[in-house]
Amino acid sequence: METQSTSTVYVNKKQTNNFLKLQELITKAKEVGFLTPDEKSPVILRFLELPEKDQLKSLDWIQAYLNIISVKRSARKSLHKEGLWLNIVMGKLGWNLHHEFSTYFQDGDLVELYDLSSMKQIYRNMAFFKNCSYSIVDLAVYEWFRLWERPSRVEKLTFEKINAMISCGHPVPFEMEPFYLKETMFPNEKSLLITLEYLIPTFDTSGDIVGFIVTCRCQDTSKQV
Repeated sequence: METQSTSTVYVNKKQTNNFLKLQELITKAKEVGFLTPDEKSPVILRFLELPEKDQLKSLDWIQAYLNIISVKRSARKSLHKEGLWLNIVMGKLGWNLHHEFSTYFQDGDLVELYDLSSMKQIYRNMAFFKNCSYSIVDLAVYEWFRLWERPSRVEKLTFEKINAMISCGHPVPFEMEPFYLKETMFPNEKSLLITLEYLIPTFDTSGDIVGFIVTCRCQDTSKQV
């Protein structure tokens, strides 16, 4: 039914400018290495059902994300260390770290970068996407709570740690019990055992905290849960 509905929307929309822009961004995202939806994916239908202002917000998010991580092809081979990716990302934002990132990161960790004022996620590393069933379009179109579920205690404790990080201006260990993060959009829901590790502040050129990095470890437990 979803496939038929999607095809119908394509005919009704007659390849609108927003849809054409989405196709263009999907092509670019695929070239970079992101998981992308095909034309019959339910997320395409969902995108076309959105009000225009929300379509534009989704397009802007994908475009901004691709802009942030875009590097010359010749440089990509050298970006084998997560710290190099973060240097590029934060360089484009005008942010910097006052602490050595490698101290708080191990190979395979998931890394997320957030803007402090909006609490909006700006960057996820490729390890995140390798452990995620969702495409970059899913992440742009659907709200977080529609994609995953986790224990309610996690959000409360995370905000406590953010406040502690702001107060001291230094990286803060989470010291939180591992929890299950479950994907909710697909029949074969993936379940990840998440261990949050550190909150690391990022600074602007004036030395003010403007964002933070979250590092965590994950284990795919889908076959066990």
